[in-house]
Amino acid sequence: MIYTVLGASGFIGAKIAQKLKLEGHDVITPVRSRNSKEYLDQIIDINLGNVIYAVGLTADFREKPFDTVEAHICLIKDILKYANFSNLVYLSSTRVYQKNKSTIETDRISVDVCDPSDLYNLSKLMGESLVLNTVNNSCVVRLSNVYGDDFDSNNFLNQILQQATNEGKVEFHSSPSSSKDYISIDDVVERIIQVVTRGKERVYNIGCGMNTSNQQLAEELKKCGIPSFFNKTAKEWIFPDLDVSKSLEEFGTVKNNISKDFESLLTLYKNI
Repeated sequence: MIYTVLGASGFIGAKIAQKLKLEGHDVITPVRSRNSKEYLDQIIDINLGNVIYAVGLTADFREKPFDTVEAHICLIKDILKYANFSNLVYLSSTRVYQKNKSTIETDRISVDVCDPSDLYNLSKLMGESLVLNTVNNSCVVRLSNVYGDDFDSNNFLNQILQQATNEGKVEFHSSPSSSKDYISIDDVVERIIQVVTRGKERVYNIGCGMNTSNQQLAEELKKCGIPSFFNKTAKEWIFPDLDVSKSLEEFGTVKNNISKDFESLLTLYKNI
């Protein structure tokens, strides 16, 4: 079976491509170029098979708004319009639920065009809309906060682990009650391949299904001998609990959780 992983130079894309190759599949991984035409020229005349679109920005979207729109909307538009593929999975983010009380995939999503933080959400939703409304053989996966050996990331958990490793202590800049849903990269890769090969729905939430608070992370740090404290001006950031009932019903429970994996994850960072 032929797979094409677009964004294979990134953390998630690279892991997906690696897993598919280990399973014996033919995997196409085009070299990412800042020039969309050069990128498209690599793939425009070949059968891409099952496409996994993992191109995207994360923590640096505020500093790179045009690159964010290019990655989440413009490039996928050209892939949909010109490329030859069997089916396509677009990797989005559960961050789009930031202003919602409900996280059910089919519910309406609230955004604010005047909020600079919503540029990311708007661009992902536009990409989702293009995928879902232009080709039938496609679906969207909304990923929660992915953890693993992503040493170059600038996301929240990565910063915590780097502080613990480099300074032997951690200062939290968000409150003890602040919480997010974390999911292992191994579970993410398995879920995405399951969606590609036998998914029945058009949109899936992929996450643990249970938030972990900063206080819980602090307790895990303490177990590892790492002291932590909370900045007095720390704000509260609580993401709504993620509804993963659709993916659970189709594919079963995920195997890992951040509390169980925390010590081994910290060890990975210490051994870089």
